[in-house]
Amino acid sequence: MAPQKGDYLGYPCVNGCGHHMRVKDDLNQTSQSTKVTLECPTCSQEKEYSRTELKGIVNCEY
Repeated sequence: MAPQKGDYLGYPCVNGCGHHMRVKDDLNQTSQSTKVTLECPTCSQEKEYSRTELKGIVNCEY
């Protein structure tokens, strides 16, 4: 199942604060070519990923 808006991923913050990133965008409302934004709620760091990159991140969790 695809992650939903607000879901935390087992992916560390790109800023190195030690927390995990969460999905910022509603994937059902974005097109396949749109970048998906992950955010760290602690330090407000955001990073955009392609849907292919996001699939790789999600698949690494399991």
